[in-house]
Amino acid sequence: MASKKNRGAYRATNLSTNTSEEEFRSALLDQLTDEEKSQLTLDCRLAPACTDPGTQIAIFKFKPLNPRPPSFLQTDHPSFLLQGRSILIDVDFFGLTQLYTTPREIKIDIIALSGLNSHAYGSWVGPEVGGTTPMWLQDFFSIDNDLKDCRIMTFGYNTKYDAKAKVWIEDYVKTFLTGLNKARGAKEEQRRPLVLIGHSFGGTIIEHAFVKASLGGEYANIYKSIAGIFLFGVPFRGIYLNDVISMLDYDWELASQGHELVRDIIYETQRITHTCEVFMNRITERKVPIYSFHEKEKTRRVIQKDGVYGRYGDYVIVVSKNSTVLETPGFESIPADGDHSTIVKLKSAQDETYTTVRDRLKIIIQEAEAAEAERQARANDLFGLNGDRLSLDKTDLEKVPYVHSAAFDSETDELDARCHPETRKELLKQIKDWAQDPDGKCIFWLNGVAGTGKSTISRTVAQLFNDDDDIQLGASFFFKRGESNRDNASRFWTTIAVQLRNIPGLVPHVQNAIQDEPDIATKAREKQFRALVFHPLEKLIEANSSSATPEENNNRALVPLVFVIDALDECEGDKKVMQILDFLSEMAKLKIVRVHIRIFLTSRPELPIRLRFDKMSANTHDRMILQDVPPATIEHDISVFLKWEFSKIRSAFNITQREYSGDFELAPDWPGADDIKRLTKMAIPLFIYASTVCRFVGDKLNWDPRQRLATILKYGTTYTGEGEDSQLNRTYFPVLKQLESGQSETQLERFAQEFRTIIGSIVVVVDPLPISILADLLGMTKEKVNSKLVHLHSVLSIPANSALPIRFLHLSFREFLVDPDKKNSETDRKNWFWIDEREAHRMMVIKCLDVLSTHLKENICGLEYPGMPRKELTSAQIDEHLPPHVRYSCRYWVHHLERSSTGKPIVDHDIVHTFLCKQLLYWLEALSIIGRMSEAIDFVETLCSLTEEKEGSGVSGFLRDARYFLSQNWHIVDEAPLQVYSSAIIFSPETSIVKVRFQNHIPKWVCRFPKSSRFWSGNPKILQAHFPSDHKVEFSPNDKRLVSASILGTVGLWDVSTGQRIKFLNLNTNGFPGVAFSPDSKELVISSGGGRLIAWDTATGQQIRDYEGDGRNISILLFSPDDW
Repeated sequence: MASKKNRGAYRATNLSTNTSEEEFRSALLDQLTDEEKSQLTLDCRLAPACTDPGTQIAIFKFKPLNPRPPSFLQTDHPSFLLQGRSILIDVDFFGLTQLYTTPREIKIDIIALSGLNSHAYGSWVGPEVGGTTPMWLQDFFSIDNDLKDCRIMTFGYNTKYDAKAKVWIEDYVKTFLTGLNKARGAKEEQRRPLVLIGHSFGGTIIEHAFVKASLGGEYANIYKSIAGIFLFGVPFRGIYLNDVISMLDYDWELASQGHELVRDIIYETQRITHTCEVFMNRITERKVPIYSFHEKEKTRRVIQKDGVYGRYGDYVIVVSKNSTVLETPGFESIPADGDHSTIVKLKSAQDETYTTVRDRLKIIIQEAEAAEAERQARANDLFGLNGDRLSLDKTDLEKVPYVHSAAFDSETDELDARCHPETRKELLKQIKDWAQDPDGKCIFWLNGVAGTGKSTISRTVAQLFNDDDDIQLGASFFFKRGESNRDNASRFWTTIAVQLRNIPGLVPHVQNAIQDEPDIATKAREKQFRALVFHPLEKLIEANSSSATPEENNNRALVPLVFVIDALDECEGDKKVMQILDFLSEMAKLKIVRVHIRIFLTSRPELPIRLRFDKMSANTHDRMILQDVPPATIEHDISVFLKWEFSKIRSAFNITQREYSGDFELAPDWPGADDIKRLTKMAIPLFIYASTVCRFVGDKLNWDPRQRLATILKYGTTYTGEGEDSQLNRTYFPVLKQLESGQSETQLERFAQEFRTIIGSIVVVVDPLPISILADLLGMTKEKVNSKLVHLHSVLSIPANSALPIRFLHLSFREFLVDPDKKNSETDRKNWFWIDEREAHRMMVIKCLDVLSTHLKENICGLEYPGMPRKELTSAQIDEHLPPHVRYSCRYWVHHLERSSTGKPIVDHDIVHTFLCKQLLYWLEALSIIGRMSEAIDFVETLCSLTEEKEGSGVSGFLRDARYFLSQNWHIVDEAPLQVYSSAIIFSPETSIVKVRFQNHIPKWVCRFPKSSRFWSGNPKILQAHFPSDHKVEFSPNDKRLVSASILGTVGLWDVSTGQRIKFLNLNTNGFPGVAFSPDSKELVISSGGGRLIAWDTATGQQIRDYEGDGRNISILLFSPDDW
């Protein structure tokens, strides 16, 4: 385990937090031989393990420093036992290492990164002075009264010339940022100021990490926290490494990794790169001070002497002063004593370099503390953060179902793009100015056609507001078509309310609303909006109005409270979309002292949304059409994005090539200015085109970026028309046409059939499915499915984790695949990829029924007795016997059947009829087990509607009988699944088709049968009146619902097929309430006294509207059929 670069330092890990320094010292000395104990002294220091809070680490050295370490350290992996734990010792210090324990509350985090072929700890150790070798980051800071409360860490990474791993700067950056996130996992840690110190190549990593973090997402808090950067000999315009290259050219054992790494460092630092330009722009925007130290002394060149390479040559400046300079505000260039290596090896706390660092750090800490105090005071004052930290408890949250994945920072969408820092700058500035303008309008509606980048802008805006201390992000909701709960409004307001729990001043009011009405989530969306969002905001008005004098209010800064809502057009139901807009416009009327509400909203310019905005007061909203942004701005942004992405492709491809001969490396300027310009022109105004091109060219399967780019450019000239459709053709045709390569006509036809099966299923599934479940559903192997998906990473999100679902990266690709205009003719099959949605649904019906026919059986979960309640089954039992693809098939095969035809697709002896005659009871048992029995009657009703009603039809009669069978028995089967084979059959009429068909399933232990009627009664279910008084009833136009109203003012809504009461209301009024169904049967309106009208959703009983009246009672209600 010997290493010269560690300067005698070792790291021990996995110490218990209860272990004292004296206990560790004693245990470590016990590992020495008697002779070693007599010759050596031990210096050790314990500190918290910054990425493993439950343990400590120790840094230790033995003195005097001998060429050979103690014998127990000479093994490959030394360790020893202490307090029952295995203490591991290493010499590399890879990852983050905290250097000492702070005596008080941590003020700031400082991380130091060493350079090329260096050591994370040893690189910062100075020359021996008075028998000690000081490590200034550890020894000087820990005794400085102003700095000892800084948490100092080093970051170690393997840049040794003989390293075996093939890594490059982006790998180091990701490891560094991921480690930082672990070390700063708590909320208060994420807000802690952060200072980065880099030596040579370590500074290059800092530069790239800063840019990476500025893109938002999981590293956004790091970017926001960086308060200062110290650079030592970090090159931006060149570094002298010719001598190292010569050494590596000579020593081929080193050359494998070292040669590539050095060449890449030279390439990366020989000029101001695009990354460096972004770095400088972000530094300027954030006003982060940079202190750049440059070497005053020359360094000996590496040459060979007596067969050994070392620094024996003449003297050169490795990094010149000019190379270390950046033109940014707050940049300070500072000369440092020493050469390129020794400028970070300080001898004493009186060294000028150290005192300079110390003094600058003190300023950074003071400014950071002042800024944080100001932020806290403002937030405390405005949003109630001063008092107790209230939050919604688990019980409250369980009463309010919300959509985790709808928030901008959800794990589901964490890999979705944000705007590149050098794009959309003017637009983002305009949006931020709007948010902060106290006289601005409440709503900013950004609309644009598919692919113009609306969602990317929304995520960036939400991240921007979330990170800005001067803006409070209230909540965000990202609609997404095809994903349950994100493609409708059912949980919109509850999700907004739950996110508002981050503002403690609102929590008591939201909490009160939930506790006053525990079933608030089932109430009308208007009631949810008012109780969970509108009224709590009103309370915030009152609190802020009463907490300060008018003069104080006038002197304090306004803070925007912003809501971000993306893709409103992907919410199902035009009426629900318009209702959301109506409520949002009401929020514009709220006037909160020192807080102004802002709503940023994006959508396609769909007609219902445009009309609603047209009806709004012009004073409530601004609107911007995204594709109408000046063409020069769009051209610049797309060009910047393409250059950035192609630089990453070029770098990654060249690294893979160097593992082989390196003969096919891409040129440093590939693809060249002309091709970037052509691609930019082809993309305008669709960012989705640019991002798809980059994903396509950068896809590593059979990687040939030159050929793929040529394919893109070829199709760019093939589809030269104007308009959205033509641009989508240019976007997606190259991705699909490349799949034809090398295939004969017969092979392509077979490939196309499999493509339509697999991709068609992704198009029509009710909810996105993981690849494993999709494969099981389609009866294919995962490998087979993956073989078709592997070429489509540029248009599909295919997670490496097979448990996560496959999604379309953009809705426009789905629309492209199902576009009716692309339907093939009999003679022209060029659009072999076209998906016929009805045919895809028909295919899914077949696949689902195949799954059910194969898997379902009587007592599938092995229930112990016929009356065993389903609630006694564990989720593990259900998962084992009814895996996800079987559960999907149970629930959704009828859905797919309904969408597979415009006519009546069910006929005698077809697959549906055959399945039902054999498997009906198995299916009902499975539905009961998975808790979906209440849906069974609707399923059968739907099947009836898909059957031609005619005399003598076997399937029609079977389904009519099944409807009676279910209406009489679904309650008992819902509670005890096996009752479908016993009591449900036994008590059915003698002529029941279901009974006759399945009577062989009656358990053998049933010896005597009850006397049953010969026929079903005329009414499938008798509805019990909800109150024993005179009442009137009315059926809905589709005959599926019945409303009853009593003279005492009670109203009941009933499900005709099940006999279940869906909703009951006691209005406490005299006289019959007025009731009326809408012509489409979807709503029931009730007069509730005083002219007030209530609207219910007839499917759920949920209140969806509430109209205030003029005080007069209404006894008769009518809908206008031509206006509905």
